[in-house]
Amino acid sequence: MKSLQVPISIGLFVLSCVIGIKITFADTQVKPPDPRVRTLIAFMQKHKFAKPYYAKEYIEAADGSHIDYRLLVAISFRESSGCKRYLYANCWGYGSSSSLMHFASIPEGIDYITDKLGTDSKYANKSDLEIAKTYGPHGNPQYKFDIQNYINEIQ
Repeated sequence: MKSLQVPISIGLFVLSCVIGIKITFADTQVKPPDPRVRTLIAFMQKHKFAKPYYAKEYIEAADGSHIDYRLLVAISFRESSGCKRYLYANCWGYGSSSSLMHFASIPEGIDYITDKLGTDSKYANKSDLEIAKTYGPHGNPQYKFDIQNYINEIQ
């Protein structure tokens, strides 16, 4: 006996016609994939970031905090070579050298830092360059330009 594979929506439609009931779906619209995920992954692959990449997490957190989705990825590349050299699940060097923030996981760090960049008065409502200047180590004028260059590269 051969089996016929039918997409579930067609199968349910046929079933509803045969037995005479109406089947409805709460949300039948499928969202297309976010092209920014592919953009981040391409940058992360090119620069050999540690896996997993957490591209969706970066984007969702940035969108929720109203910051550029590329900013924290650029900081991660500058601070830890893309989460390859870090302590305490902190790929972004967040905190001072004497009191580096500890996170339970990289996604927790992504959420925490994007929230700070979006809401803390030191960073909120500033350009990426201004945020990088404030975020980066004092006495290193090149830091903000490095971050801006990485952001520009993520296209």
